[in-house]
Amino acid sequence: MATPKLRGKLTTMFQIALTMGAVVAFLVNYGTGNIVPYGWRLSLGLAFVPALIITIGSACMPDSPSSLVQRQHLDEALRVLQKIRGTHDVQDELNDIIKAVETSKTAQRPWRDIHQRKYRPQLIMAFCIPFFQQV
Repeated sequence: MATPKLRGKLTTMFQIALTMGAVVAFLVNYGTGNIVPYGWRLSLGLAFVPALIITIGSACMPDSPSSLVQRQHLDEALRVLQKIRGTHDVQDELNDIIKAVETSKTAQRPWRDIHQRKYRPQLIMAFCIPFFQQV
């Protein structure tokens, strides 16, 4: 739902947040590792705090305009798009979303098609990037 100008910045911030989260988790586990016998409970309890913040934050987010278009809620999609962009001049973007949703409906076997040879690099990267990020 981010504007094209912000997508790269938000992707970078997301990556930094993931990395910092891993560092903080390591430091918390390291710090609570010597607290006997309840250090693991403290570590697990502290992990609940960011999970709760993310859960509450995600409950407050609106549905994406493309999701609303897919469910045929065009008026609500227009309102959300206007709120996200901060302007009432979003009809062209809404028309693009409607066109993209209609185009996506023409795919007859999307899950089978992704296994075709021409999509193999994208499929491999879709699995490898998150895997190697965690490893």
